[in-house]
Amino acid sequence: MKVVNFDRRPDTLLVKEVRKPKCEEFEILIQVSAAGLNFYDTFPDLNRGLGMLQYTRFSDVGYECAGKVVAVGRFVRYFKVGDQVCAILQGGGGCAEFATVSHRNALKIPPRVTLNQAAALPVASCLTFYALSMLTNIGPGKTILIHGDAGGVDVIAIQYAKHVLRCEVIAVAGVDIILDASGRADFRKNLDCLAKGGSLVVLGSNCGSWVDIDLSVLMDKDINVIGGDLRNIFYSKIRSIFHDAAAKIWPLIQAGHIKLIIGKEFSFSEATEAYRALAGHNIAGKILLVSQ
Repeated sequence: MKVVNFDRRPDTLLVKEVRKPKCEEFEILIQVSAAGLNFYDTFPDLNRGLGMLQYTRFSDVGYECAGKVVAVGRFVRYFKVGDQVCAILQGGGGCAEFATVSHRNALKIPPRVTLNQAAALPVASCLTFYALSMLTNIGPGKTILIHGDAGGVDVIAIQYAKHVLRCEVIAVAGVDIILDASGRADFRKNLDCLAKGGSLVVLGSNCGSWVDIDLSVLMDKDINVIGGDLRNIFYSKIRSIFHDAAAKIWPLIQAGHIKLIIGKEFSFSEATEAYRALAGHNIAGKILLVSQ
């Protein structure tokens, strides 16, 4: 089968031929239709040295995918061959023609969502729910500023904040909650934008993690700075978050309140172009790698 993985150059992806995997007793084998690319994929060393199992064993790329179940392990009861599913892949590896994953890390895709669209669901749903419903207590009447580049997480988070939390999503000073993945670049500006008693939720540090601040700013405005450990999400909490997020968010997708925005679909042979578009924030909406 074909699989996408990093070349020796960190910004180059190659298509390689490897043997087709076999699912273990508690796994399902997915014939991948599409895989979502996320900013985690721009850090090829994220999983190394952590001692974590990589379910697909062939690639570091692709933390989410969607496709059809073509085989099930002997102890799997919820899925059968032919089911259309999307899945979280804790160690990467979704950018392949076939991928194995624990049956607990997969869900059947909701009605009115295509297989390729479903590849944009798992990570965005999980991070949105984790940041806005687990790390904070934001609710109706509050204002939220969501930083980003209109990527897959941003568009889901904006719609979730509006339709579920009943918040006002704006991009000016005086907000109650800020959701940010840039780190150092916007940290001080974020503090300036927050209202008294507001919260800054940091889910990443794409632009660096070291900042110098005057602590009096935090104390004067009674600001809460909350860090979401992405490795912790993926390696210890992801199963429960995935299922809880689906219960909250997917009915809104079925009802048309939340729309999945696909920025562009790339073939496996265009993987390097897709990767560089992701790293360069050049495309609004979710970037997918399509296997067919």
